[in-house]
Amino acid sequence: MKVYGQSFLLAIVVFAVYAQTFSFEFLRFDDQDYTFLCPFVKDGLSWVNVKAAFCSFRHAAIWMPLTYLSYMLDISVFGPGMVAHHLVNAAVHAVNSVLFYWLLTGMFAGMRSNGAIVQADDGTPGQGGGRTRLIILGATLFWALHPMRVEPVAWIAGRKELLCAFFVLLGLLAIVKREAVRETRDVGRAFPNTSFLLILLCCLAACMSKPTGMCFPFLAFCVAAMVRTGNGERGMWNGTVLTIATLPIAFATGLIAVYSQTHAEGYDVRTLFTAPFAVRALNAVKSLGLYIFKTFVPFDLHIDCRWPSANLPADGWGTILTAVAGLSILLLWVVAAGRAASPLDDIRRPSGRIALFSLLFFLFAVAPTLGVFGSFGREARADRFTYIPTMAISMLLVAALLKSGKVERLKSGSGEWANTLVCLVLVAMMSCHFFITLRLIPTFRNDYTAFSRVLACDPVHPRALSHVASEECARLKDFDSGIRHFRDSLACEWNHDTACQLAFALATRGRKEDVSDIRALGESTGVAKRPESDRKGLMAEALGMAALKDGRWRDAAAFFSAAVRAPARLYPADDAFARLGVALANGGRRKEAEQVFSALARPGAARESVRAFAERSLEQIAASRDGRVMLFY
Repeated sequence: MKVYGQSFLLAIVVFAVYAQTFSFEFLRFDDQDYTFLCPFVKDGLSWVNVKAAFCSFRHAAIWMPLTYLSYMLDISVFGPGMVAHHLVNAAVHAVNSVLFYWLLTGMFAGMRSNGAIVQADDGTPGQGGGRTRLIILGATLFWALHPMRVEPVAWIAGRKELLCAFFVLLGLLAIVKREAVRETRDVGRAFPNTSFLLILLCCLAACMSKPTGMCFPFLAFCVAAMVRTGNGERGMWNGTVLTIATLPIAFATGLIAVYSQTHAEGYDVRTLFTAPFAVRALNAVKSLGLYIFKTFVPFDLHIDCRWPSANLPADGWGTILTAVAGLSILLLWVVAAGRAASPLDDIRRPSGRIALFSLLFFLFAVAPTLGVFGSFGREARADRFTYIPTMAISMLLVAALLKSGKVERLKSGSGEWANTLVCLVLVAMMSCHFFITLRLIPTFRNDYTAFSRVLACDPVHPRALSHVASEECARLKDFDSGIRHFRDSLACEWNHDTACQLAFALATRGRKEDVSDIRALGESTGVAKRPESDRKGLMAEALGMAALKDGRWRDAAAFFSAAVRAPARLYPADDAFARLGVALANGGRRKEAEQVFSALARPGAARESVRAFAERSLEQIAASRDGRVMLFY
């Protein structure tokens, strides 16, 4: 009963820490592509949308039907908006924390004393004592409230990480339960068929939540091996069977992931490997080092970590040495434990094997995101990629703390002074981590705060410069600063969307001397010759505004027509429609202008200021004898 009470409190604490995310906004970094701009998500649950979620292998370059279904459910139950998505993210993370707590409890609190790391505090096997549960609870909190958990929880697009981990944890819990049933009933190799089916379904669901769920077969092998090792058994047959049974699901998921990456919707067919193998391997080792280092020293965390396109970055050697040092320490632990020849073998050898399988758990879980086996795009690494892998570090902490306490008792019969000292250090570290987490969560409030944080850590990040510039223009109305940041972004890296946003900002600022820059940007993006190619409509609208300033009414009408028909507009088309009417009226196309303004003047068709302008324009057109008027907007 104590376990369930602690689980409830754990869920409440974790949920409360992330409660402030309910007031956060969408980020223009995958959030819109997964929700309100996704054609089969934005209208909520329906048979047509469910079918599209399972059949859309190319949308956003990722196949994750169950994650899309969760967004649809949010919209159907709570309506469109951001609150529900953030609420569900926090709730799923709280549930995952409880599942992880149960997993650690099942793995460590009930291990037999013959050769096991731990037994109950009262000396009876099979019942985890209060000290054991406290250590497990602390390790769970270390994982759940770590600053690296902020990105997948506070960012709506991080839902895929949370759901994938949810099904992975369910599957691993089923494996631990199978081992417990096999142990108590002594049924040999005859395992319950229902739990085996549940494990297969969890593997499939994890892969359909995010393709990185393809690592499940190997995680299942590691957990089954750790449980059997802790129970004093050397065999790993059950883990091998589970791995073989789930491998076809993982293999099929890998093929789908390759297709999704190379055939992303709205883009030409791309190559799987966007960087040479040497660069990908270097990035993998560097990322491993940073993941290990920032697990204990979580500074300079931010969203959207870019990767080096050519040379080794300045911090490369340090992180590579961190990775090599961390992995070497674990391997030395394994080797030393295996060669030990003393009365403490019953503790050291099992703990060494558990350390080995924890290391394998970490490597298997992080492998799909390192970019060695496929493209990792513009991101070298991400905090969200550590959501499942760093569970292995908590497993290691539990095993090490429980082992050290048992060793001290066998050596001297005294207390656990070493264990207590380590626990105090861990408590101090967790307190610092919790403070960093509380400071980091508000940075995900909106685009401006999130990418300002990125620029504080990486001042020449091109995408961050573009996002901050967009917010400065739209939210703060600081066009001079926004345009400067747009230009800095293009100087770092040419990007079609950034060029379009710069042109729109220049046009909105309204200076005559900016017209030539707008035209040059229109030529460089190809929109000047093919206005219909502008999917978001920003460049077409900017070129239309420049044409209005020059009195080129026909060109302006063509650009505004393309802008209002853009299939992926991020902003309402009210202003573009009004300017289209101005171009038509000033160009002498009276009937067409009246149709546009009449549509805008209808109740609810546009915001109030645009409706008022449309009504005044209709009056001016009607009062004109020859139908030609000069309108300005």
